[in-house]
Amino acid sequence: MDAAEKQILLDQLHRSHELVHTLAAGLTESQWEFRESPGRWSIAECIEHITTVETRILSRIERKLTEPPEPEKRHLTVGKDQLIPAVIPLRATRVQAPEPVRPVGRWKTPELLSQFREARERTIYFVNGSSHNLRDHIFAHVAMGEIDCYQWLLFLGSHSERHARQIEEIKSHPEYPAQS
Repeated sequence: MDAAEKQILLDQLHRSHELVHTLAAGLTESQWEFRESPGRWSIAECIEHITTVETRILSRIERKLTEPPEPEKRHLTVGKDQLIPAVIPLRATRVQAPEPVRPVGRWKTPELLSQFREARERTIYFVNGSSHNLRDHIFAHVAMGEIDCYQWLLFLGSHSERHARQIEEIKSHPEYPAQS
């Protein structure tokens, strides 16, 4: 990853963290737990999900970097640097979260933002300290196919942005509880 790519990642990671934090800071318990309708996620569940995804993907990237590089697969990732931030944040298409990253109440609401912050700080620390060739380490995304480890890091910021938009939708619902 060159300096420009690193800066793109860091800017996106900081921006999406700030967006989520701003949307969720200072919520009451009823606001954290409000659902637009049965089967829809609450703000608490959105943040648990993005935190769980971030932790799991960073761990997967770190494991992948211990394996031999696969430069012969790079052609499978072409064009996805632009596609990921353009498509992942969009909410027109609903995506079913895989079972291991569905919210299950891992943390109490007062802990959610600090858990997310800690996960994001680990990701930023990784990006700042990485000297690996992230482009030659590739594994599949359920919808996007093969993406390289740099693109997975782009995904993390875009995924947070997607759920920040979901939080905005929840907060704009006419029955969303008022601040007390």
